[in-house]
Amino acid sequence: MDHINISDFQVSRAISGIYRISNIQIKRARNGNTYLKAVLFDATGSINIIFWEYSDSGVAPSSELVSVVGTVGTYMGSPQFTAQSFRLLSAADCQALELNGLVPCAPINVKTYEIRLINLIKSISDTDIASICKQLFREHWSTFLSIPAAQIKHHAFLHGLLMHTVDTAELADAAARKRPGVNRDLLVAGALLHDIGKIYEFDCSKYTGLVTGYTEKGQLLGHAAIGFEMIGRAALVTGANPHIANQLQHLVLSHHIPLATPASYVDPMVELELLRKLDATDSGCERCLETGRRRLPNTTLTTSNEQSASSPEADTYSLFSVSEGDEAHNGSSPQGNTADPVFPWDTNVFSECVDPMYENGYEDNDIQWY
Repeated sequence: MDHINISDFQVSRAISGIYRISNIQIKRARNGNTYLKAVLFDATGSINIIFWEYSDSGVAPSSELVSVVGTVGTYMGSPQFTAQSFRLLSAADCQALELNGLVPCAPINVKTYEIRLINLIKSISDTDIASICKQLFREHWSTFLSIPAAQIKHHAFLHGLLMHTVDTAELADAAARKRPGVNRDLLVAGALLHDIGKIYEFDCSKYTGLVTGYTEKGQLLGHAAIGFEMIGRAALVTGANPHIANQLQHLVLSHHIPLATPASYVDPMVELELLRKLDATDSGCERCLETGRRRLPNTTLTTSNEQSASSPEADTYSLFSVSEGDEAHNGSSPQGNTADPVFPWDTNVFSECVDPMYENGYEDNDIQWY
């Protein structure tokens, strides 16, 4: 049976299909019977669901996918799906399921964004800053490319962290070349690493790859403090100049903090001021665009299958061979690629993929908007 997009739900329409589910609440009606309230999701939108005949224990189930049969209606002026049949899928069901249409992906060509990320890393001329960036991306490459940038707020889809990071870093590059006195390498590296701690902050579904919650470390420290730690460890491994490492740590630790807080005892760095504004600009613009996609008919995020099928470079190259043991990130111990990857900054294997913008350094007239 073909998947029916939530964006195509119409009042009085009968619906049967499999959808993502979250915010499950088990409640008790006035007559003493238990019922279930939740939110159904797919790649195109969401809708509240109610199932009056729910009779299991009062503990909310933890499944992420559900098979439902029911009818679309309204409640207090908002759409609501009333289920006549409701079955939470088992782990075995989830593993065997084709997720096309259920999981939103970034509206980008992922391979192109990988190239742009590589180019940005390669463009950093300061050896200490470059060594820290290369070390961290080498350790976490496959996870970084795949996970969302948030659970709800912005870029909350597969490859969202890649999209947000590259777009913010390219804004940083353009701003640095138009603002005298800015350390371009430091600002771009700060943009590249400002959200790197989300790799350990998020708890991601092993079925969908989406963020389902936060790890203990994510709840207690947050991604800025986690990123601060990661940079410190990378600096020790690479032998980077401690002064340079401290500046980069300061940018990452403080990019969400007002200037008058203890994390900013020193005179404000212009790179930090720019990073805050550029991060907020990219995330804020994406929130507006996502709202627009939901409101416009036939305008949705691409799904994982659609994206791979539409990518012109999908089969032209591979960053490295993925070993059979490389599984999706889940929990507080993200697993990077277990093979020994060959990275573009270590060899010339990607010379044919390098954007001409980055081949001969940077000039004022070389600004290229993507």
